[in-house]
Amino acid sequence: MVDENLHVYERIHQLFLHLKLEKVHAAAHQWPGDWEDLASNNSQLLGSLTLAGGLPPNTSVLENFARPLFLFYGEGGPDNWEIESVINSFADVRSLKLSGYSRELWDDIVADRTDEIVLAWEAFLEYANAELPVPKAACEQGEGEHAGIRYMVRGSGPGLVLFPLGLAKSQWEPLAQRLSERYCTITVSGSHLGPAAVLEGRARSSGYLDVVDKVVEVARLRPGERVLEVGCGTGAISRFMASNHGKCLFTGVDVNSYLLTEATALTNSDAIDFKEGNAESLPFADASFDAALSFTVLEELDVEEALEEMVRVVKPGGRIGVLVRSMDTHVVVNLPLRAEILQKVEAPPRWWGGVGEKGCADRSLYRRFTEAGLENVRMLPQLAIYIDRERLEGLYPQFAALLDDDEVEEWWAAVEAATEARTAFIAQPMHSAAGVKPQERT
Repeated sequence: MVDENLHVYERIHQLFLHLKLEKVHAAAHQWPGDWEDLASNNSQLLGSLTLAGGLPPNTSVLENFARPLFLFYGEGGPDNWEIESVINSFADVRSLKLSGYSRELWDDIVADRTDEIVLAWEAFLEYANAELPVPKAACEQGEGEHAGIRYMVRGSGPGLVLFPLGLAKSQWEPLAQRLSERYCTITVSGSHLGPAAVLEGRARSSGYLDVVDKVVEVARLRPGERVLEVGCGTGAISRFMASNHGKCLFTGVDVNSYLLTEATALTNSDAIDFKEGNAESLPFADASFDAALSFTVLEELDVEEALEEMVRVVKPGGRIGVLVRSMDTHVVVNLPLRAEILQKVEAPPRWWGGVGEKGCADRSLYRRFTEAGLENVRMLPQLAIYIDRERLEGLYPQFAALLDDDEVEEWWAAVEAATEARTAFIAQPMHSAAGVKPQERT
């Protein structure tokens, strides 16, 4: 029996012991920080570190990291200078900037730019292994699970641990077989790592569930109805809805096969099933569902096509409900801070969530509902009020990163004071709406 209170870093350490890994090369997404404890507190376990994606890694974590470092990322996005600043901060760093490529969390970066990445990465790993040799891994090939982390071991040679690659659909698979010809590749996954951990953690937050539940309440789910969740991810919200509306049948659809694997592993209910599919072209017949709901997904895709598809697959009289993050409304940070610092941290931050070119993360959601032909539209701006320790501790460092060096100390002092007084909260603005598909007119 695995202790559910184990921190992710304790799980990783136990997995290394289980697989007899003395030292490995490691690769991960620049966000979130599956790799951070290894880099900052257990760097003796690493021969090198590769970070992929679009967000600048936390330089404080890498401050004393005396190992070869490799970064590859798309050139798009506003934060190139920050990534390049990180690159310039380290002596033993190599990088690959992918021209003409974006930098969203859901980019399938390894699948999209395989040839460029593999040549640069193999050259780096060869260099890193010469600089700081990694021994041949002693673990046997095959699949397993330990300390709540699933793993797949392929090939033989120096150990190469592949942590989740953000929201990339293909993860590391386009390269894994080739890498396994020279390395013992250990692909790790599960609900405690990467984006799965973020989605599952958020779904344990009462603040987030409150705003979700409001949309579900307005959608008026009835016993026996078929309900579709568009962009179900790990299935956390489908499971939440099923626990509160047990006589409904839920279908979760997502374009991301990696997240659907996690959803299937985490779900044990005959009332929920999952299907791979694109929100912009749902794999269901017309009028298949009584309600279609979506939570913090329509920011990332063509919102008009997705709404049109949601309307198509519900029956006349069926309900549509959507929740999106708000990038046009200020955050509320309840910490004892000077006005100048509050102004910085309460502005909608860049990292709050990616927004696609045709996505919606603003109050235009309400107009879009009426333009989609929905009736009885309820417009529901909301605040997800985070007071739980797990969620706040995940958010605090990201807000601190918005501040100047001389302000960071004041930030953490304010966090300590508000925590002691039990008045700390951060409120994330959301836009949500619900409407009804018109009855067919004869």
